[in-house]
Amino acid sequence: MRLRIAKPSDSTSIAEIHYLSRDKLSKGFFSQVSKYFLYQYYNIVLNDPNAVVVCAEDSDGQIAGFASGTLDSEKQFSNLRKYKFRLAISLIPSIARNPRLLYEAFFRYMSTQKKGEKVYVSISGPRTEFWVWDARNKSTIWAGVLNNTHLHIIFLLGVKKISFEVDAENKSVVKFSERNGAEYISRFILADGRERFIMQYNLVKKFRRKPGEN
Repeated sequence: MRLRIAKPSDSTSIAEIHYLSRDKLSKGFFSQVSKYFLYQYYNIVLNDPNAVVVCAEDSDGQIAGFASGTLDSEKQFSNLRKYKFRLAISLIPSIARNPRLLYEAFFRYMSTQKKGEKVYVSISGPRTEFWVWDARNKSTIWAGVLNNTHLHIIFLLGVKKISFEVDAENKSVVKFSERNGAEYISRFILADGRERFIMQYNLVKKFRRKPGEN
């Protein structure tokens, strides 16, 4: 297994991994959309200059997992809004299967513009977004290595603190994050009743070398 920076050409593989592993993620918006929507989403994200996406690649050259994030959430959402019609069109098949997605997509979109009272994600500052391991790949020990490598690269790029969201029901990720040094910043209730935490890593504290270390 090797780790590397993801490229725009990886959007198809990353979308497929996310799609096949969505039942292990939260029960939210991204777990209900089509593979085609995810492809369009990652095609945009991987071309965003503020995006930092790291992937794990096995000996056959197949991507086994990825961790994504941005150095500036506000700029990321501004960039995504430029492609709102492209994303909306790609969402139509998912809405046809689940009309409620239209409601959630609209309010998520409004929240990224700081409009409305509903909160879904952090919309400012550095932020990690998804950390996904291919459900078909059993080398899960590398998932933790992937996560920490992603955080370390973001730290080396000058970020001191980075936030992320995790649903309370995703207990394994909550516990891993706690053990890995993340701290709770706030909590809120989503429109569908799910409890969500905003957590944060102090990257200086996590990666700063202690006296005597090489």
